[in-house]
Amino acid sequence: MNNESLFLNVVKTIFALVLLYVGYLTATGAEPYYLYNADLAFHEGGHTIFFFFGEFIQFLGGTLMQILLPLFFAVYFFFNRAEYSASVSSWWLGVNLYEIGTYAADAEAQALPLLSGEHDWAYILGKLGLVSQCGIIGGVFHILGISIIFISALFALASISNISEILKRIANSKKN
Repeated sequence: MNNESLFLNVVKTIFALVLLYVGYLTATGAEPYYLYNADLAFHEGGHTIFFFFGEFIQFLGGTLMQILLPLFFAVYFFFNRAEYSASVSSWWLGVNLYEIGTYAADAEAQALPLLSGEHDWAYILGKLGLVSQCGIIGGVFHILGISIIFISALFALASISNISEILKRIANSKKN
């Protein structure tokens, strides 16, 4: 392994370990909000894109965009045999699913601050007659999101060649 590929693999390993750590923060309720703020633009864009499909789909459009965008990248990278990039994109999907769970769980209380307008999930679940089930629905999104976050981060680590050698070098560098 040449120095350039070793360096790249070390960077990938460190980044995958950061993804695991952020997954831990998310799972323990200390979700880093910089991720939320970045995904908010995609969420809001989804309402605009799905506007043409009627009111219900427009309200659902923010959530659809949060799912479809990282899923598109994950599938693209997977079919192009870029396992590490597919894993990172899947991790992003997991983060979005967790965030969707937080929003869905808030449908009844509507305590989360909104940019403007009506609460998407209050509208969606209201139309479906499921507002009283928002905690369960949000919980399903949370569990799915956390599962995908950790599985994707582990797959990212597993996709790196010579991972055991890299982890030993990282551990040894911390001792020195």
